[in-house]
Amino acid sequence: MTNPFIFENFAVGESFCGRKEELKELKQLCSDGNNVLLYSKRRFGKSSLIKQFFSHHLPKKRFMTIYVDLFEILDANDFAKLFYKAAAESMKFSLKTASQNLIKYFKKVHFGVSLDQSGSPSFSPTLASRDFDELINDTFKGLMQYANEKDINIVVAFDEFQQITEIKEKKIDAIIRKHIQNHTRISYIFSGSKQHILTGLFTGQRKALYSMATGIELKAIDANDFYNFANHQLDDRLNYDAFLELVEIVAGESKLLQQACYNFYYIDGEIDSQMVNLVVDKIVKQSDGEYRMVFESITKSQKTALKAIALHNGIKLFYKDVLSDLGTAKQTLLASLNALIKTDVVYKENDQYLITDRKFHLWCKKLYS
Repeated sequence: MTNPFIFENFAVGESFCGRKEELKELKQLCSDGNNVLLYSKRRFGKSSLIKQFFSHHLPKKRFMTIYVDLFEILDANDFAKLFYKAAAESMKFSLKTASQNLIKYFKKVHFGVSLDQSGSPSFSPTLASRDFDELINDTFKGLMQYANEKDINIVVAFDEFQQITEIKEKKIDAIIRKHIQNHTRISYIFSGSKQHILTGLFTGQRKALYSMATGIELKAIDANDFYNFANHQLDDRLNYDAFLELVEIVAGESKLLQQACYNFYYIDGEIDSQMVNLVVDKIVKQSDGEYRMVFESITKSQKTALKAIALHNGIKLFYKDVLSDLGTAKQTLLASLNALIKTDVVYKENDQYLITDRKFHLWCKKLYS
C-alpha cells in the first residue's frame, strides 16, 4: 500500500484531512462571486486546501478553476505568462483544437502546444505585446468571453500572490483592481506564504486592493480531526497523548505533521512519546546541511538573535538577564531581529518573535540547547 501521508506535494483527495468549515466558507464565497484572501502562517496547508477545493467542492459543470503559482515570477511579464498558461490549460481544449480555439479568446499571445507526461496538452506562451496592461486586459477579456459563452463561472487562485511586491516596474495590484472590480463571472482567491506582506496588500486603506477580498485565516488544523485521520491510516497504533506532544513540538504545522506521520507509517508497534521525539529528531537532522548553509550566510549578531528566540521562545528577549546571558546589547539584538524579519527568517506576532520555519526553529533549539 502506498504511504497515505503527503508532505512534499499537495495533499488532496484521500490524503487531505479536515478543514470542513474552511471548505464550506470558500464554496459559499466563491459561489456568490466574492473574492477571498486566504492567509495563515507558513506550511499550514493553504495550497493543498485550494487544490482540494477546486478538485472536490466546486461543480465542474458550473465552474472552471484556474490555479496560478506566482512563486517564480521575476517581472510583470512572468506574471502574464503564468496567467495565460494556467488559463489555457484550464480550458481543456484538445491538442488538435487548442491553437484555433485559444486565438479566439487571447489576441496578445501565441501558444506553443505539446503533451506533458500525463498526456494532457501543455502550453508555452509567447507574448505578442510587451505592455503588461495590454496583456492583462487581454487575459481578463478572454476569460470573460469564455465564461459568457459557456455560461459558467470562473474561480482564479493566485498563490504566492505576495510576490507581486517584488516587481517595481508595474503596480500589479492597481492594474488587477481596475479589472476585477467590474467582473461578474470571475472570483479570485489570493493566497501566499508571507502572511504579513500578503495581508498588507489588502488591509491598508491606501492600498489598491483594500476591501477587495474577504479574509479567511487558516489556523492550525484541528488536532482531533488530524489524529482520527492519522490513527486510522496507522491502524490505531498512534498514542493520543504522544500525538498531542507532536502537535505542540511542530506548533501545529501541517507539513511537519504529515512528514512525521509519513515516518510513523514504516514503524512497527505503538507510536509513543519516545518514538515521536526520535522521528522529529530524524526529520530535523535531514535538513542539517540546508540550515548550516543558512547559518553561514548570516552575521554573528543575527545568529545570536536566533539563539535568543530558540532558547527563550521569542519572548522577554530584552530583559537584562537575557541580554547578559547572550552577551549582547538591546539595540544590537533589535537591529538583528529587524534584519531577519526583512528577509522573512523571523516574524513578530504581538510581543513574540518567531522563526518562520518551524523545523529551522527546532534545529536552532537543538544547536543551542
